[in-house]
Amino acid sequence: MIKYSVVIPMYNNEGTIEKTIQSVINQTKYDLIDEIIVVNDGSTDKSLEIVNSLILEKNSKIKILNKTNGGASSARNVGIKNTRNEYIALLDADDVWLPNKLEIQNEILEKYTDIKVLGSNRIGEIIKYGTKITDSIYRISPFRYCIKNWPCTPSIIFRKSLFKNDLYFNESMTHAEEGIFFLEVASCFGLYYTIEPLVFCGDGKPTYGHSGLSGNLKKMHKGIKMMHEIASEKGYISFFQRKILDCYEDIKYLKRIFVSKNRRK
Repeated sequence: MIKYSVVIPMYNNEGTIEKTIQSVINQTKYDLIDEIIVVNDGSTDKSLEIVNSLILEKNSKIKILNKTNGGASSARNVGIKNTRNEYIALLDADDVWLPNKLEIQNEILEKYTDIKVLGSNRIGEIIKYGTKITDSIYRISPFRYCIKNWPCTPSIIFRKSLFKNDLYFNESMTHAEEGIFFLEVASCFGLYYTIEPLVFCGDGKPTYGHSGLSGNLKKMHKGIKMMHEIASEKGYISFFQRKILDCYEDIKYLKRIFVSKNRRK
């Protein structure tokens, strides 16, 4: 039987963190979860107080790791390094899992033991994209990941043994930082997802141009193009593919600016 560690980076999420943790506790296969690691990335609001209250009132599986603010990648890496199980599930502090999220992904991982990284679709964005493996499972190549950064981070489960080659989240980037990790995974191990929508992201806010890291469109644009550059340098995509992707990203950037401006009117 697989046991899971859940890693949740948290920075000033007092309005959402309780709902996020509760979605883990409400899992139909909660017995498979061995620990819930909340990495407090230097929060200055009441986030830490709320998590401490949950520990006292509800759950001894919750653990808190406190660190100075260093960004989402830094927090994820600290959490990953302190897990005690081979299988790690990621979740962000403003997202929630559907109750059967872990149950569905666990069934896939037990059946297809060669899958080392597995994500899912999310509520509001249900797609069938990549190479079809089964009726419900798709595989994403590095080039396809650059076109559509998919699957989303809070849907991901992966094996900790991937990190023995120092494969961690890039801490030098503040936007699109998870992209390099997923590109390396897609290139070296395979990046898979189920078409089942198992995550509700961002507490209902738009996926870009609203708030948080994705709210800064210019920095997101710069981060994605940096991801293309690194992917090309490492040979995950060709130079020609990079140029195509850069042009495509420029078009998407202009579209996001237009949509965001009209949304605020």
